[in-house]
Amino acid sequence: MAEGWPLSSKNDVRETSGISGDQDPEINDGMLNRTSRQTGRWLAARDKRVAGLLHETNGSLACCTRQTGRWLAARDKRVAGLLHETNGSLACCTRQTGRWLAARDKRVAGLLHETNGSLACCTRQTGRWLAARDKRLAARDKRLAARDKRLAARDKRVAGLLHETNGSRHKAKTWMRQNCQGQTSVLGTGKEIE
Repeated sequence: MAEGWPLSSKNDVRETSGISGDQDPEINDGMLNRTSRQTGRWLAARDKRVAGLLHETNGSLACCTRQTGRWLAARDKRVAGLLHETNGSLACCTRQTGRWLAARDKRVAGLLHETNGSLACCTRQTGRWLAARDKRLAARDKRLAARDKRLAARDKRVAGLLHETNGSRHKAKTWMRQNCQGQTSVLGTGKEIE
């Protein structure tokens, strides 16, 4: 039975929960022992996580609290986004979260295996991967910006051509033959001008 939970019998449960001895709350000693064991395991796991976090922050409870607060805020943001993507379906959200956690644990386990269990080396490799990802995303954004610039220039040319020919397809086709080496399709669309 976990420490800090001085319940010795189901009579104590009735007294602390406001249930009289004549009522039967359907609580037996087996259920109480099982609940105590599960609670004890959860508390032990929580204490282990908190102890590890305090160790990482050199025993600074304020720093530990800030890190925990940031993690909780990030987690809530992710969960809110996941609920939005799944149209508020908690069951679907739970399944997706479970798959994501399983995949993450698999990746972390593989990374620790590759680095012979060195958490510092694992962290360095993760940092390099994140830096490489950021570099790839920056290059992609640069390509997209160049594409948008080209499309804007094309739209400007097409708008100017229609303005010069007063929207006349015949005049536009003639102008394109004279200025685009015989090209007779609308710029950027591939459609033939009739």
